[in-house]
Amino acid sequence: MSERERWKVVVVLDDEATRRQLRRRIAAQPAFQLVADCASGVDGIRALRNQRIDFLVSGARLADLDGFEMLEIAGREALPAAIVIVSASEDGAARAFELGAVDFLRMPVDAESLSRSLERVAERLEARRERGRSADPGGADPGLASRPRRGFARRLVARSGDRWVVVPVDTVSWIESDGNYVRLHCGEQSYRLRSSIGELERQLDPESFFRVHRSTIVRLDQVGELALTERGDYRVQLRDGSEVDLTRARREAFVAALEGLPESAESA
Repeated sequence: MSERERWKVVVVLDDEATRRQLRRRIAAQPAFQLVADCASGVDGIRALRNQRIDFLVSGARLADLDGFEMLEIAGREALPAAIVIVSASEDGAARAFELGAVDFLRMPVDAESLSRSLERVAERLEARRERGRSADPGGADPGLASRPRRGFARRLVARSGDRWVVVPVDTVSWIESDGNYVRLHCGEQSYRLRSSIGELERQLDPESFFRVHRSTIVRLDQVGELALTERGDYRVQLRDGSEVDLTRARREAFVAALEGLPESAESA
């Protein structure tokens, strides 16, 4: 089986012993390829959004987020074709199967139960692949090519002091690079998110956000004015009073993006 045909797997568990067991079992299955091994829900969201995943194993409860909350924040478009939920109790079993999970495993997970679960997952994924081949017999991609294109982020999970905060994307006015983090500016509040500015830019809808500088992204419907500076550069003033730099090379594309806004957004 080629690497292209292998099912891409993400594991999100804060229990190291169970995660280690899953890594070994998945590595022993030639049909699976482990592409991310996460100890937190925040890292799990990032893994789900950054690439197409076929199979997710997640804890029902994580140290930072409820596992189901993690899936909700990641967005429906990011949901893999197969999900297995792992929990130390029966709590969450009903929600797991409402979600369409292939299996719900109790911790500690015994080897036989895990093997059976992986077999069921492989059967579901193969059946889905066969349906895709039947629908497009001439298609070159043997994987899950029929899945819809992933949407853009609607919520972000960021840090505020010692708390994790769910930040709706439509409350963000602008974003700036902050070392290994980015800072989300939401009116009088700001939050830190562990991400590069380029990685976050790829998650945002380009019809709503524009990168005006290598270290700055603005939400287009928050732009109030654009002014030429004495140096020949440009300053963008946002509706909350913030000012950010716009590079000359990006001015034409920025103006075109502003003019492409719906009338309702321009008049907001």
